[in-house]
Formats: sequence, C-alpha cells, structure tokens
Amino acid sequence: MIDYLVVSHQDACICIFENKFSSDDLLNKFVDSGIYSHELSQLKTENRKKEFLGLRLALKHCLKGYEKQIGYTEKGKPVLADNSYKISFSHCKGWIAVITHPTLEVGIDIENPSEKLNTLYKRFLCEKELQEYLKDENFDYLRIIWSAKEALFKIIGDEAVNFAKQLQILPFQIMSEGDVTGIHNPSGRKFEIHYQLTDSYTLAWCIDQTDKHS
Repeated sequence: MIDYLVVSHQDACICIFENKFSSDDLLNKFVDSGIYSHELSQLKTENRKKEFLGLRLALKHCLKGYEKQIGYTEKGKPVLADNSYKISFSHCKGWIAVITHPTLEVGIDIENPSEKLNTLYKRFLCEKELQEYLKDENFDYLRIIWSAKEALFKIIGDEAVNFAKQLQILPFQIMSEGDVTGIHNPSGRKFEIHYQLTDSYTLAWCIDQTDKHS
C-alpha cells in the first residue's frame, strides 16, 4: 500500500509520497507500463529505476489516473508529450514530489534536511537575506530559502541560475507551512511560493501567475 499526499492549490495538483518500494512494486501500479519500458531498460541501478517510476506514479495521481509519456526540452525540462499539462518533478532520498497545472508553468522542490546548507548559505543568499539569517542563524530559514529558490529556478530557468544575485525571498515568518514571496531581480517579477517543513523533508512549489510580457 502506497500512501500518497495529494493537494490541490490554485488549479494545480501536487502529489508527494515516500518512495520506499521496489521498482517491481512500483511498476505493478501501472496499467500500461509498456509506455516506459524502453527508458526503464536504459537504467542500470535499482535507485534510478525507483526514481523514474516513482515520479511517473506521482504524475499519474496528479492526472487522475492517466498514464502519459514524458519528454524533455533541450535544457532538460520535463514536459508531457501531448502538452496537456505543465509539469515539474523533484526527488530526494526516499521522497518523490510532482506538480501539474493545466496552463501555467510550475516548479517544485523537495529536499532532505542537510547540514551542508550551514556552510553553503553565502552562495545562495542575497545580501538582504544574509542579514536576516545572521540575526539568529535559524537552520529552517536556510531550508525554506533554498527550496523556494530551487522551485523558482525550475520556472525561470537560465535567467535565475545565480541564486544570490538573481533571486530574492522577502522577509517571512518561519512556520511549519506557509507562503513566501520571491522576486526575480533582473525582471522584477514576483512569485508566491508555498512551503512545508517536516523532519523528513523541505517542500516548496510555485505556480507562475505573472505576466511575462507586462
């Protein structure tokens, strides 16, 4: 039995589950597993097969049971072959996360809590975020900022590759679940990013509701 957390948010669907099953167990959850057989045959390790199938199983739940082929852009961004939904994936040790939206670009990130953030924060915090962090050096602040920027990057792409200079998260109150505002500094576009903190993972997702041409 696989326990899924499925959430609806502003016409998007988010599916998260703990991927503690074998690739064979996951494969048995598909009606038409043949659509993935060629790609699956190219994967050599059990972990890669679990990630591959886990992401597609979460996608199936977001798409209300439909099993669809996934392609990738030249820059490696996942897309549905039939372009019926915008999609974004993320995975970390033991966890899978997928978001879909019928029309708007989306980004999602899931991370295991990592002490590496305590040594790398100067690489992804802008000056104002750094000042905020140094007030009490709260580890959860780093977790939220990092995942929020990762989710934004999946929407903006190469124009947000420098997290410290190109992305800023406005001051926020740290909670187990909440929203933050992110700014893409070069364009001035603002994004609402939702986050969740648990002992096992940090989760952030974003739906692009900005007008790129304004």
